Amino acid sequence: MWRQTGWARKEALMMALLHALWRQETRPLAEEEASFLVRLLGRAVLYPEWHNAVIAILWGLWVLNPWADAFANAPAFTITIRVAPEWMYGTVALGLGMSKAFALGSHRPFLRKQVALLLALFWFSISILVALSFPASVAVVVYFGYAGSCALAYLRLAGDK
Repeated sequence: MWRQTGWARKEALMMALLHALWRQETRPLAEEEASFLVRLLGRAVLYPEWHNAVIAILWGLWVLNPWADAFANAPAFTITIRVAPEWMYGTVALGLGMSKAFALGSHRPFLRKQVALLLALFWFSISILVALSFPASVAVVVYFGYAGSCALAYLRLAGDK
């Protein structure tokens, strides 16, 4: 079973792990099973961080869009626009998103951790400003969710130097 290559091998490993979990086996994992699980979980942990980076980049680009005012006609952003102009929010989001993507691409855990904290604070402040402007808006939950995702990434990386 372990001499298979490619997707068949990965599928066989996953099935063996799921079977062991289903039967609640207490045997220790084989070395190959353990390394596969670590690689799988390692990738699964990076995907939310990439998602955070892409969302910040896209949101920043949308707010920096010169053809439309993103905050002008939205009641959810009445207080947000009073605190700072749109271009400032867009620039901060774009810069943080690009910094996060750079940190992920260049394998810099310290920078990943710091940018995750800054993104969490940024999205949390946006969610508070939107909640003060228009509490019934679904944007409050969305931005608070982004803040939570970035905060979880920060807490997960807190042990890294």
